[in-house]
Amino acid sequence: MSSVERIYLSKSSMEIELNTYAVVYAHSIPINSNETILWKTSNTDIVWVDECTGQIRANGIGEAYITVYVENDPTVYAICHITVKGNIPVRSISFPVTEFTLLEGKTTTLGVVIEPSNATNQNISWRSCCPEIATVSSTGNIQAKKPGIVDIYATTENGSLTAKCTIHVVIDNVTIKQQGIFLEITFEDSGKTWKSIGHDMIYGTDGDTTFLMGRCDHNYFKYLDQYPITSEPKEYSDDELRLLYAIDPYGVAEYIYRYADRIVKLEGYENLDDLLEKQLKYKDEKYETIFGEKPKYFKRRVTNQIEWVETTDKDNIEAVLSASESLFGFRKVDDEISAWAKKEFNFKVIKAIASCCFAALTKNIPALNEIVDEVDPYVKLFEMSAIMTKDDCAEELVKYSADEIYNKIFECANLVWVGEALSLIDDLAEMNRASIPDVNFCGKITACYAESVYNITFETSNGKRFPMKDVHEAIAMLN
Repeated sequence: MSSVERIYLSKSSMEIELNTYAVVYAHSIPINSNETILWKTSNTDIVWVDECTGQIRANGIGEAYITVYVENDPTVYAICHITVKGNIPVRSISFPVTEFTLLEGKTTTLGVVIEPSNATNQNISWRSCCPEIATVSSTGNIQAKKPGIVDIYATTENGSLTAKCTIHVVIDNVTIKQQGIFLEITFEDSGKTWKSIGHDMIYGTDGDTTFLMGRCDHNYFKYLDQYPITSEPKEYSDDELRLLYAIDPYGVAEYIYRYADRIVKLEGYENLDDLLEKQLKYKDEKYETIFGEKPKYFKRRVTNQIEWVETTDKDNIEAVLSASESLFGFRKVDDEISAWAKKEFNFKVIKAIASCCFAALTKNIPALNEIVDEVDPYVKLFEMSAIMTKDDCAEELVKYSADEIYNKIFECANLVWVGEALSLIDDLAEMNRASIPDVNFCGKITACYAESVYNITFETSNGKRFPMKDVHEAIAMLN
């Protein structure tokens, strides 16, 4: 039992300034007691107190309690309420992460780290450098508006300190997965997958392409596994096609080539010009989507040779070719040059028949009308081949019809006319070459996804994943 009956303090409450000292005096009853009196604080972050002397130091803004008590009997005590006033400045402000990716249309909240945590004024202001890409509210709530890169700033109320966070707003997260020599591209939000082709399916006809056609079917049809015949085609956005073209231009070209025919089936057509216009409209639109400019048009002219020149005259749609067709499939051109070539061909056939007729008069060979009946179907076949839209088929028809014309004339005449027939075939081959433009006359193929509207990750065949940004930085260091 303590001999001290009661403790009195010189103040029951007091206010002091931050980083200053003060003293609260204690008196015990009876006064002449020899008991030891001790001091303690309720919060050392706010107030520190010397255990023996009662000296106080204000450490932080806020409130705390100082308790004075008898060492041998803590039930005898007194309390002083201390209020510390003043200003604790902010020493630093930062974001937990300085860069991240956010999907278009999504929201998130940015938090800031303020040091010290007990700083007096922790109010901050927010600012977006590009509100059209992403906005930020007064509480740090981010709203992603459209693809792009935006910096978000948080600034202390007195404006002395600022933190920055860079946000990449993207349409979707995309994984490019390595599968041997092929790639599989997955759009996570839409769930669509694309299997790369890496082979020219429109103009390159060499080798067995059955396997590749299966990959093309996967890219084109929605429900290939369930309904391979009646399945609807997949729809790809302009942004998806731009990315896919950068990765797999041949695969996208085959998709557009197929879809151009579907446009005609959906809308129907009145005549050949209407059919071509509808197909070209779709191909031209996709060309502009991918390359950011309208395609140029070309026609043929004859100088000392046949050459292709740029033109704006599209009145005769069958006589011009669009640059989009050089990538997404073109067709035979029906113009003055091809008409002239066909007339020359017909003239040579008639000349050969006439020669056969002359031989008939002298060597008892079948009459002229019989020869005409034999040759005429193959002349018509050649005429048809000149307007075929599938060039490899047209080429085969040209060869076939030329061979058959030669054979029929050969059967009706004798070996004297073989040379004439062979020269006719050479002329056919020349005409066929004149009807097909150089597929390289439009060489503008660009592929750049460093600033992609997608968040792209590469996945190797062994399962390792690498963000596109890291890959580009690594390549840049090598160069």
